[in-house]
Amino acid sequence: MDIRIVNSFIEQTEIRVYMPKDFIIKAGSEDENFYFILDGSALMFGIDDDLIGILCSGSHYSCEVTNNNLIYGGRQILHLVSLSLTTVGVVSKSNLQLLF
Repeated sequence: MDIRIVNSFIEQTEIRVYMPKDFIIKAGSEDENFYFILDGSALMFGIDDDLIGILCSGSHYSCEVTNNNLIYGGRQILHLVSLSLTTVGVVSKSNLQLLF
């Protein structure tokens, strides 16, 4: 792995901390960021509030990377909600494209 790419990725990462039950992503948002769970966990809910899955430390989420069915008309169709005190790294799609 190229250490320059790793360093650039780390420099482009914004660290966010969410309290339990905070929305990390809201359904309907025009969010194309890449999220990775550094610590804690988050629940993925569909727009009908059905549980889709759980993300834990080391997990990531991005419509571009995971499943394009989770976006409709350029908008998210799921909620990502912090289950515990959760630290999340966020990289914008444009910054991620610059790296690769």
